[in-house]
Amino acid sequence: MGLFQRIRSILKPGSSGSSAHAPGGDTLTREDVSELISRGEPLELPGADLSRADLSGLDMRGANLSGASLQDTVLTEADLTEADLTDANLCRTDLRRAVLRNARLRDANCPRTGSVAPPVLDDADLSGANLMGTGLAVASCRNAIFEAANLREANLHRADLTNASLVGAMLAGANLRHATLTDVRADGADLSTADLSGCSARGISLRGATLRRTGLTEADLREAQLNDATLDEANLVAVDLEGADLTGAVLERVDLDEASLKGVDLGAAKVGKVYNLPQPEEGGGSPSARTAG
Repeated sequence: MGLFQRIRSILKPGSSGSSAHAPGGDTLTREDVSELISRGEPLELPGADLSRADLSGLDMRGANLSGASLQDTVLTEADLTEADLTDANLCRTDLRRAVLRNARLRDANCPRTGSVAPPVLDDADLSGANLMGTGLAVASCRNAIFEAANLREANLHRADLTNASLVGAMLAGANLRHATLTDVRADGADLSTADLSGCSARGISLRGATLRRTGLTEADLREAQLNDATLDEANLVAVDLEGADLTGAVLERVDLDEASLKGVDLGAAKVGKVYNLPQPEEGGGSPSARTAG
């Protein structure tokens, strides 16, 4: 059977929405996908088995990969702009330097069982992508771009987002516990009700960000830029804010029990009712706040 005939047997006209598998249960290959792309038609591969395929550098803009298995798939430098990866399996998927602008990855996940590892998104561009509820626990997302992306309720537990850009991203309810957020740029991001407990976020920029009811227990926020950020009812117990800039930040009904405020000038912040305000440490400013035990 020739390649074109084989692909036609996999994707029959009018079969949109059905799983795409090669005869005999084989997975689709780079050759298969390249042939489909050459037809100039929308790439419709919902539920396809693309595991272990090398699809690096391919133009897959607008592709429908919803529910597809991308386990061990190589997609480095692939263009997946506006692609649909809803419910896709991203275990060990290599997405380094891939372009996923405005892509849909809602509920895409990596069921971590046995030796299964998360995807690699280093240097990937996910600007405006929908990653609501996506499972990216322990994923490597160094230098990735998530600007204006929807990451509501996403699982980024222990993920490495070193030097990533989350400017304007929506992260309400996201799990970022023990994540690495060193030098992240998250200006204007919405982190309301997100859990950043124990995260390492030294040098993070959160200018104008919203952190209402955000969990920051034992977070490392040394030298963080929190200018004009809103921290209403945030949990700052045992947070390390040494050298952080809170100029214009709003702190209302926050708990600062056992927090480190060395070098922090709370007088430059808009401080309302604060619970368990520590005594100023050496090098600290003069906190002008009302306290409640």
